Amino acid sequence: MIENKLAIKKRVIQYLDFKGVSKYRFYKETGLSNGMLDKNGAIGSDKCEIIYSQYPDINLVWFLTGYGEMIEKGIPNNNPIILRIIDITRKLGVSYQVFCKAINRDYDSKVNWYHTFTDDEIKNIFIAYPQFNPIWLLTGEGEMIIVNSVSNDIKLLEVSNESLKRENKLLEELLSVYRGKENI
Repeated sequence: MIENKLAIKKRVIQYLDFKGVSKYRFYKETGLSNGMLDKNGAIGSDKCEIIYSQYPDINLVWFLTGYGEMIEKGIPNNNPIILRIIDITRKLGVSYQVFCKAINRDYDSKVNWYHTFTDDEIKNIFIAYPQFNPIWLLTGEGEMIIVNSVSNDIKLLEVSNESLKRENKLLEELLSVYRGKENI
């Protein structure tokens, strides 16, 4: 088991090389001590959890055992919003667990990365972190960070308005279904 824990460090380095992440950036993003990857000794499960929370696209089976593909298929690469949320957590220097708590998202495991974010969770991102550009998060256009908080408030209202329009449309469709049943 110790041998496998030593190999985990090698896999972390391999993953960082593949993703183009420097060790400096890795230590900064994870909060792990500088040089940890180069020191002798095994890596503990607590550090594995920290690494996985910062890099959720890493295939957990590969990370722990060396078997399978390095990158998890289907998450979060198929959802650009989730990729941008990963960028936000890295920019903030917070773990996924801390991020979930701030936006009132249930956190029970990293499996949450598989699921999309609800409209309320998206709104909560902008409430908890108003410096982030809603247009950038939803479309990838523009800058990640907004300097002017007034324009951020306007954009947040626009996002909320669009969300309410979608919700209203769904309610109208449901209402028409129920009205149709009344006429039967």
